[in-house]
Amino acid sequence: MITFVKTSEKSILCPVSSDENMIIEALNADVVIIDPDFKNFGSDGMATPETAVICFELIKNANFAEMFNAFSNKLDALAFTKDQIVSFCGKYPHKLEQDGNPSLFLANFFLYKNKKNNKFFVAIVSALSSGIGLGTNSLQREEFWHSTGRHRVWVPATCSLKS
Repeated sequence: MITFVKTSEKSILCPVSSDENMIIEALNADVVIIDPDFKNFGSDGMATPETAVICFELIKNANFAEMFNAFSNKLDALAFTKDQIVSFCGKYPHKLEQDGNPSLFLANFFLYKNKKNNKFFVAIVSALSSGIGLGTNSLQREEFWHSTGRHRVWVPATCSLKS
């Protein structure tokens, strides 16, 4: 069972408890994950270690930079590879749904780093009745996401919120 950090009153994120340990298996550099829902997302083609994943829910309106800067870890420690995001979505699609209902829109945010230009981006993943939807935006996008949407931020389990 994963232990969560207590959320301070000023935090914009709250840990979401889970009855299952969510693990992205180690990925080999020579294995490319091919999933039709993510065909335009691309692959990093990088070996990665097994990674435990935890989830936080947005409880105050925030933009991407505020969400990911709410953690005490450096951005590199918060970032997944694109292959890890695809692997997670394939293994845990039920965790991307709101109350088990894929027809309600719930955005799931995963930070990743573009290896070509060393800039951070956010993968926006949603479980829709028609399948998994994926979008991507710059970490610097200033648009606010509203807490009423119960959007979720996914990070490696080694990450913690600032106190």
